Amino acid sequence: MIKYEDLQMIAQRSNPFNLGFQKMKIRTFLIFFVLCLAFVFPNNVMAIDKKELPKELSPALSYLISISDDQSSKGFDPAKVSQIIDFILKDKKKQIYFSKLIKKRSSAYSDYTIETDLKTFIGYLFNPDIPSAFAAPISIRLSWWKPLNKSFNLVDLSSRFDSLTEPVIVKGTEHTETTPDDSTGGYYNYDLKNSCFLFKYKDRKVLISLNKQIKKSTVGYKGYPFGPKKEPYNIYSDDDGLTTFGLGWVSSYVYDSLSISVYISDGKSIKCGAFNWMNAGWAGNNMAKKKHVYNGIHKYGNALRTILENKSLPSSETLKKSLKKLDEIPKIRLLELAKNFHTKAEKKFSNFPDDEYEDDVKLDKFSREQLAAIIFTEYIRIMLGKETVFTKKDIPFMF
Repeated sequence: MIKYEDLQMIAQRSNPFNLGFQKMKIRTFLIFFVLCLAFVFPNNVMAIDKKELPKELSPALSYLISISDDQSSKGFDPAKVSQIIDFILKDKKKQIYFSKLIKKRSSAYSDYTIETDLKTFIGYLFNPDIPSAFAAPISIRLSWWKPLNKSFNLVDLSSRFDSLTEPVIVKGTEHTETTPDDSTGGYYNYDLKNSCFLFKYKDRKVLISLNKQIKKSTVGYKGYPFGPKKEPYNIYSDDDGLTTFGLGWVSSYVYDSLSISVYISDGKSIKCGAFNWMNAGWAGNNMAKKKHVYNGIHKYGNALRTILENKSLPSSETLKKSLKKLDEIPKIRLLELAKNFHTKAEKKFSNFPDDEYEDDVKLDKFSREQLAAIIFTEYIRIMLGKETVFTKKDIPFMF
């Protein structure tokens, strides 16, 4: 329960305009109260019971946490994570499981099933030629992966899949730019240490992916959704702050995050279990709650299912060819396409944020990767039969 006294203390300590006047204190308190409500009562999170993860999982989780920061070529011991795999495979009551292993971090666990085989899954999401953002454009704006050194090759996860006799280990770094947060409208950029372990467990093949944030994210920038409610588009401003009413001045950050994603194959489908920890907020205060972390897991999982289970999904080889064509397009042409996309989107959707786009969105300042992400995301939507702004005629070089 958030107490009035606690909010008042935070407001007084964090207010950048604190001139010592009582009216300013009250105004700041109200602003922080509104923002706290936005975090505590996001409109797409149902009330679900909470339960701490079983204590017997602690040694296995502690082991994975300890190696998430290790970028050496040290080996991996599958025996140390067996209890985690068994836990994920068990039937469980729908509730928010959480862990207290990392102090001052909000955490949650949840699992879901994807109806595809693990080799195909790896071919899409762990492919050096395909940005992992393609499978979850509702959560990730763009991302790219860089191997730690020449001894680690992401291709090994696919090439050694069929002849798996010992764990395959791949390590690198990944740059991620998120889509706007559902509750606050802020979007963030940060870098991750990424470790992947592919191995056999009994009669199953298992992939574990560890993502440890390297340092504090960029400040949160304002993003605005528009278009279809379930699968919205976003525009990205270069104006820092949040879009929640009265909170445009707030400087928010993702201070730290860690995710443990476990993908267990039965040959036809994948049982996915995710253990996530997060510290995010402003003025040094962690405003992320367990249910926000839980909701983030499900948002990502639903996106994966929507795309990977779609029968119209192009093959990974087709995606690679289309991306190669996109790489050949000059930046000036990508900028023209991006401007045309937003012009058409403004005409098509009544909820397009006209004022914000005109005042805060500077497409000329977008990087080549950010411009290309607009086109690639639209290409995926066209291929999957989703509602789109462009048609094939607008980006014929992708087909």
